[in-house]
Amino acid sequence: MFKYNFDLDGYLNKFKVRLYVRGDLQTIEKDNYATTLAIRYFRALIVMAAAFNLEIVQLDALNAFLNSDIDEEVIVEAPPGYPTHSKVLLLQKALYGLK
Repeated sequence: MFKYNFDLDGYLNKFKVRLYVRGDLQTIEKDNYATTLAIRYFRALIVMAAAFNLEIVQLDALNAFLNSDIDEEVIVEAPPGYPTHSKVLLLQKALYGLK
């Protein structure tokens, strides 16, 4: 995805390119799911923490997967306009949309 920033006179100031992966086209053989906590177990943990006067800490891990190393070999098509001699790219880090 290309993003261009222009100044007030219409001259190109800066441009950015963000690579992303079409995860909906990705085929995988193993299960792909995120483990989540059911609400009844969450409530039980909150009740136990309150009963034993325990401290609860919330951690945000929304973007933990970004820029992480990949265990498998993942090859994606190069986006249009990307300056490369090949039509495919080998990923070394996780990108947006990767399953």
